[in-house]
Amino acid sequence: AENLLMNGRAKDSIGMSFYSYIYETVENHLFGEEEQFENFDTQRGNELEPIAFEEFKREMAMQFIEVTKCGFFTLGDHEGSSPDGLVGGDAVLEIKAPRRRKFFEIVRVGIDAVDKGWKEQIQHQMRVTGRNRGYLLFIYVSDAGEKYTHSIEVEIDIDIQSKFDERLPIA
Repeated sequence: AENLLMNGRAKDSIGMSFYSYIYETVENHLFGEEEQFENFDTQRGNELEPIAFEEFKREMAMQFIEVTKCGFFTLGDHEGSSPDGLVGGDAVLEIKAPRRRKFFEIVRVGIDAVDKGWKEQIQHQMRVTGRNRGYLLFIYVSDAGEKYTHSIEVEIDIDIQSKFDERLPIA
């Protein structure tokens, strides 16, 4: 989603990363994702995501809100996204496993400490699923195995959504 909002060299032009992102998304949807090199951060994220999902699901169940896994959503002919889950009838879930310093910065500062690309990703997931809210869920597990989670509820950002509308008119 971050690549969709990047400009090319000319002001307000669409850069090649925009097109690369679209082509990659469509290719992955049609043919499945290619096996990619997994670095430490993505490996940690893949291991911790199911733990975070279950923790969040239990937490939301206490409020009688259902959290479910989901797949790939499409919008029009050229857009797609896969949130980590759906929350109730109106929200998406995106799980991140940042390193310790980043995790505690997010806990301390809030949404302003969240990476721009993560904000744009959840905004795109809202767009594609037609939902108007989202939850960014962060997990950190200490060396001693203690689990810490922190969630931030995210509302639709009209500025980001309008940039998506400009660059990706629904076909």
